[in-house]
Amino acid sequence: MHERPADFQHPLLALALLVGNFPAYIFLGRLFFGSWQDLVDCVRGVVIVNRSLRLWYRPAQRPPPDREVDGLYAALRLLLFVLLSLACVGAEYHVLAWLLYR
Repeated sequence: MHERPADFQHPLLALALLVGNFPAYIFLGRLFFGSWQDLVDCVRGVVIVNRSLRLWYRPAQRPPPDREVDGLYAALRLLLFVLLSLACVGAEYHVLAWLLYR
């Protein structure tokens, strides 16, 4: 019978897919962000969330300001974009590695 190959046997294939998928990243970026200003706002949201997490201890419990809530939404949108991009590369890698092994 066929033996199952190791999970990561083709590192050059993974590197080629990471570099070769720039059109897919641009397409997904346009779907998620629409403009460069939206992308910059999402990166700024990551900075806001990072700062608010460092100041986690607050003596008086108060609801978070709107700036932190909007920053969390932007950070999660950026995270979803990155995870979806990596998922596309991973799916392509597994399909192409399976075709090369066959």
